[in-house]
Amino acid sequence: MNKYLGPILGLTLLSIVACRDAQATISTYLVTLYGSIDATGSTSILGHGTVSIDPDEYQLSWSFDVPGISDLKEASIRSGPPGLSGPQVVRLRNEMHGSGLRDGDLATIVLHPNDYYVLLRPRIITSITNVRAYRGLRGQLAESTAVPEPTTLTLLGVAMVGGTLAKARRRKRA
Repeated sequence: MNKYLGPILGLTLLSIVACRDAQATISTYLVTLYGSIDATGSTSILGHGTVSIDPDEYQLSWSFDVPGISDLKEASIRSGPPGLSGPQVVRLRNEMHGSGLRDGDLATIVLHPNDYYVLLRPRIITSITNVRAYRGLRGQLAESTAVPEPTTLTLLGVAMVGGTLAKARRRKRA
């Protein structure tokens, strides 16, 4: 068993180091989009979406679902706590779904996501009537509570160590 201990520990350490470096640091935020749908200015939930940020690569991907809205005249992430307007930080190419957008401000958003919100201003509204489109739909970034999966390499390393130890134990008994 002692002759296998060195390689086993080496493989285990190698897999742990490789997994630590390979783990993604992507942060995903949930967005509930609210908008004014009548003349009183009261707001209702009109849609939802997600925003994912990779602060190491300065990349952003997003997806929004608002029934009846498919074309936007503005889509952006803005700085501002709940209830307050703020300046545009990142422009989302006026698309409901997108990925690969690069921007240097993304690392700052990850530090304080609750201080940022998504603003969507629809161009044409087909099934929602009386939406005050000039105001747009707003949704504050909210951190996702998803648990990250263990990486495949860690699982493989642990399985290899366990299998090798079991095999060595069986040989020792025989």
